[in-house]
Amino acid sequence: MVNGKWINSTWLVALLLVACKPSATLDETTPKFYFPSDSVYTAFHDTLRLSGNVRDGFRLDSITAGDTATLHVEVDGVFHPLAGIGISLSEPDVAELLCPAQADSLFDITSDSTGHWFALRQQRTRIPFTFLYHAKQASKRIGVTVTATSEASEANRQASISLHMPIATLPE
Repeated sequence: MVNGKWINSTWLVALLLVACKPSATLDETTPKFYFPSDSVYTAFHDTLRLSGNVRDGFRLDSITAGDTATLHVEVDGVFHPLAGIGISLSEPDVAELLCPAQADSLFDITSDSTGHWFALRQQRTRIPFTFLYHAKQASKRIGVTVTATSEASEANRQASISLHMPIATLPE
């Protein structure tokens, strides 16, 4: 019987050590980004390859000026509801970001000359997010930055990814 009590109390202590965390880690508070596919389709019926990673950034194959690509990103707040998603262009005069009509049902959208901020209408910890990237003129340096903010109380509640999306001239 003494042996049985010792085993039960050992399990209780182990359970308490696993269940009680003094604070959340960086991975538990920082939003995560996922691309459901490494292929991006355009209005000109091209397929662009998406490559890279979160740390170094992503790169999309060159899109032709005048074409529009549809990008799908999933944002995960991990254990915390998302507050919103921001998206901005490094060169707003050579491309523009367009929001699909269904975005109105998910977000309160505000915008300025360089980008958009999408505040969620209801609490969600994970959301699929689609935006259209319309290439207006050639540029090798253009990029898009997507930022997600969660409602975590910890300091690490915001994360960003960068997408390098060069624009090629229209073939003649």
